[in-house]
Amino acid sequence: MKATKKTRIESWASVQIAMHEQQVKGGWKTADCQVVWFARDARRRDKDNLLHSLKATFDGLVDGGLLVDDAGITHLPLSIEIDPTRPRVELHLRQTDAA
Repeated sequence: MKATKKTRIESWASVQIAMHEQQVKGGWKTADCQVVWFARDARRRDKDNLLHSLKATFDGLVDGGLLVDDAGITHLPLSIEIDPTRPRVELHLRQTDAA
């Protein structure tokens, strides 16, 4: 399986679990998204490229039913943090359309 497809499926599964656990109803038309990138080290990184690399992840949010369309996402400035023991990417989403 290609990495892009795998990422999209993992995003779909993660959003399904999160919606169930948080009892969140999907179908959001618009949302703010804060990406926090926890890197292993302090090397310089291009924030535009980091955000672009998450395209399949954002598509998975639509596939999972949280968002109607990823065009409705307002991307807040990406933040880079250092966590050498547990590098990861966190998406913090907040619905902005009327529920």
